[in-house]
Amino acid sequence: MDTEAAQALFDRLETVDIAFMIGEWWGREVATGHPMDGSLQLARWHGKTFIDADNVHPLVHLDGQGRKFFADPGKMPFGPRMKTPHYPDWMLPVLRAAMKAYTQTMKSRARLRMTEYRGKVSATMCYDQLPIHDVFRKLDDNNVLGLMDMKRMARPYVFTLAREGTPGFDFSAP
Repeated sequence: MDTEAAQALFDRLETVDIAFMIGEWWGREVATGHPMDGSLQLARWHGKTFIDADNVHPLVHLDGQGRKFFADPGKMPFGPRMKTPHYPDWMLPVLRAAMKAYTQTMKSRARLRMTEYRGKVSATMCYDQLPIHDVFRKLDDNNVLGLMDMKRMARPYVFTLAREGTPGFDFSAP
């Protein structure tokens, strides 16, 4: 799916409120040709945890044993020119362990607010330390489509979230 198709789908979807987003969600990117495509998978991103409107863990990752940990986005290499790096497979376990040691936190690093984006008001995750807003729209009762809007980034990064314990959204289903 390209960015324009993802945005057209997003524009057709129903909005969600903050209460809808509370809970644990697992995620996956929607490949659109964005320079960040593959970066979250490389970092073993798992999803997001929404405790309440003022306490959100925006980056839940998996360590080498498959255990979840919260990462501090302020210590991650985000930026408008970010591109997914490419490392040899043998190097990934060492890099991921170092990333966990450097970024792990128990502090909330985002919050939820209702904001207007692309003409509709919907639940939006606002990062505490970065100029990033993740805006959500409802795919079904257990899945949302998210657009990551970052200051000075030409187009949004696209991803989905599914409630923990439920299947992810199938874009190929009729």
